[in-house]
Amino acid sequence: MRVKGWLALMALIWMLSACSSSGEPPAEKEVISDLFNAEFKNAEAVVVSEFTTADMISQEHYDYFKQNIPELTPELLQAFQAANQQPARAAELLEIKPKVITISEDRRREIFSAPEGKGWDVFYQTYGRVPGIQSFSRPGFSQDGKYALVYLGGSYGWLAGKGDLILMEKVNGVWQVKSRVMVWIS
Repeated sequence: MRVKGWLALMALIWMLSACSSSGEPPAEKEVISDLFNAEFKNAEAVVVSEFTTADMISQEHYDYFKQNIPELTPELLQAFQAANQQPARAAELLEIKPKVITISEDRRREIFSAPEGKGWDVFYQTYGRVPGIQSFSRPGFSQDGKYALVYLGGSYGWLAGKGDLILMEKVNGVWQVKSRVMVWIS
């Protein structure tokens, strides 16, 4: 009986050590950080929404996503949706070279309520040369851990922005974009 108790304790310690200080699996942070490091490698700073989002991704669009991401399975999309049942604080999922600046929904409303449609002018005067406002989801993982599915969207001006559903694959210890499909554009 003592051996079983000892093994249970060791298993618990191993599981807890697999989590970061925020309680998230390291792979979740790795996927998002590797994506941002690749997408924004030349940026000095990145402005991100305060919380993760996946509102635009639904099971009803599976056939469209599957046409553009052949490796996508119903189980992977379900894992993505399950991972995004609750939003996370975006900055806690990013360990990247550019400086991370979070923007709350209240601050966003304040900036974009500027008179005469000057919201983007106010935004860029406030934050400088940043690649707009980025929003992203938590990743969902394939059962074998080979793939991660994540949403990344960015707004850069009144009619300038897009959002993609991205399939990531871990290659030589780094999560890389394998394929992507556009979800929206303005």
